[in-house]
Amino acid sequence: MNGFDLDRKPPQPASSTLTRQPDKPRAGGERDNKMQTGSDQEGRGADFSTLRMRAQNENKPSAATGQQAIQATGAPGSAAAPVAAAKPKAAADTWSETIDRFGHNRSDLTAKHGKSLDALATTIATRLTLAPHSRAIVSVSGHTDTSGDETRNEVLGQKRADAAKAALELSLRKFKLGADRIAPIVAGSLGETNPAVASGDGVKEAANRRVEITITLEGPAPAASATPTQAPPVQTQKKNPVDLNLPPDYAPRLPGPRRPDDWWKNAEENQRKIDKFDREHQRKPRSLNDVLVDGVTKVLEPIIEKLPKVLQDKARDGIRAGIEKGTEAGCDAAIDASGVSGGEAEAIKAACHAALKTKPGEKP
Repeated sequence: MNGFDLDRKPPQPASSTLTRQPDKPRAGGERDNKMQTGSDQEGRGADFSTLRMRAQNENKPSAATGQQAIQATGAPGSAAAPVAAAKPKAAADTWSETIDRFGHNRSDLTAKHGKSLDALATTIATRLTLAPHSRAIVSVSGHTDTSGDETRNEVLGQKRADAAKAALELSLRKFKLGADRIAPIVAGSLGETNPAVASGDGVKEAANRRVEITITLEGPAPAASATPTQAPPVQTQKKNPVDLNLPPDYAPRLPGPRRPDDWWKNAEENQRKIDKFDREHQRKPRSLNDVLVDGVTKVLEPIIEKLPKVLQDKARDGIRAGIEKGTEAGCDAAIDASGVSGGEAEAIKAACHAALKTKPGEKP
C-alpha cells in the first residue's frame, strides 16, 4: 500500500551496539573521533589504562576522565622525588667558658667567678669589635653534683645559671653592645644529668658544681620585617614652556659665589705641598698588629680612661707590646710591666688574649 511493504522489516546492522573509541593524540593537538562496532571492544580496557598512564606522566588532562592528573612525586630519595639543594651554612665561631667549684648547695658567685665573667665579657666585646659584621649568641647552663634530690638539684642549677647570667650582663653593659651585636642571654639548668667528672650517686664533686657558658659568633642579626606600604603617587608638576627669545646681550651666570681669579693657582700650590709631604713622609701599610691594637684599644677605652693619667699611655703601650709578642704569656708580661693592676689588668689581658685568637691561621 502506497509503496510500503508492511511485512518487510528494516535492515539491522551487524551489531546493535555502537561504541566510541577514545581519542588518539595527534601532532598539533588534533584528534580523530571514530565510531567502531563491537568487534573493536576487545582492546578498550587496555586503551583507557594506557591513556590514563600517559596523562599522568605528561601531566595533561586524561582522555578518559577529563580531569587534570597530578604528577607523582615518588618516595623520598627515589628518582621521581624532587631533591632539594642543600643550603650551605655560614661558618660560626664558637667557644665556651666554665666557672666551677660553687659552694655545696649554694648559687652565689665567688670573687674568682666575678673576675672570670668580667674577662669573658671583655673577650666577647673584643671579638665583636674585630669582627664588625658578627653577632654573639650566649647561652648559660647550670650544673650540680649528684648529692641531694634530683629535683632540688635542677632548681639549684637554674639558680647558678641565673646568677652567672646577671653578672655577665652587668659586665657587658659597660661596652654598650646593642641587640644587633649580642642576643638576649638564655639561661637553663641541666641539674646533675651532665657531670664534668663521672661519679656515683650522692658524691659531692666540686668540679660538677659549675656553670658552662657557650658563645657563638655568627652573621648579623636579621633585620626586623617591615610591613610593606604602598608608595604615594608621584605628583608631576607642569613645567612652563621655555622662552628661547633671549636678548642679544644675555650672558648666563652660574649660581653661587664666583671663584676668585687665582683659585686654580692656589689649588695647584696646595697640591704641590701635599705631594711634597707624601714624598718626605712615606706612608706604611697597616699591619695586622696595628689593626688588632686599634680594636683592643677601642674596646678597652672606657676601662683605660678610669686609670690614672700616668698609666693610660703605659696601658696602651702594654697592649701593643703584648700583641707584638704574639703569645698569651707575652701579653700578661707586657701588661704587668706597664704597672696596671687589679681588675683593669685582668680586663686588658683578656682583651689581648682574644685579639691573639683572631689572628689568621690560629684556632679560635
